Formats: sequence, C-alpha cells, structure tokens
Amino acid sequence: HITNEIIGQLAATNERFATAVRTENYFSALKIDEAFHQIIVDAAANTYIIQMLESLQAHVRRLFFHNSVILTEQSIDEHAEIIRMLKEKEAEGAALVMRKNWSHEMERS
Repeated sequence: HITNEIIGQLAATNERFATAVRTENYFSALKIDEAFHQIIVDAAANTYIIQMLESLQAHVRRLFFHNSVILTEQSIDEHAEIIRMLKEKEAEGAALVMRKNWSHEMERS
C-alpha cells in the first residue's frame, strides 16, 4: 500500500522530526514521531494494527512525560532507513527497523 506520495510524506515528516530533535524541541519531536508512524499505519489500513499502535503511543507518551525520553539522531536515521526500505518494497526489513525504533524508546526509559 506504500505509494510514492506516502514515501514523500514520510520523508517530509522525518525532516520535520530531525529539525525538532536538533533544536531540542522534544515535545514537538514526539508528536512528529507519532505522525511518522501513523502515516505507515494508515497506509496499512489494518484495524488491529491501528488499535495496537494507539496503545503503544500512549505508553511512549507516558514514558516521555514521566521519564524524560529523549529522541536522538539514531531515531532520525532509523526513520530514513524505514523510508528507504519501504521505497524499495522491503516490507520485512522495514518492519524490523520499526520494531527496533520503538524498542529503543522503551529501553531508554
């Protein structure tokens, strides 16, 4: 379901994410990070995944506010890798990087 338009949206969102991280605007970075992943979830059009992501995002938000989760350059690079893999139709590789990206936030807390 990933189209060139979606790849463009992901790339633009990751650029906004990078700017927020690099200017230490972590609240905006968190919201933009959620938007990045939501673009992919929306493209999947899978109700089960949408519900699971809502739960995970609530957990990440809670960690952010209670444990000062800090988003890093690593997240920017992981997003770029997800975009590259989706563009090249490497769905399994993209899924692995997405899992790694989410788990880093959990491990940092």
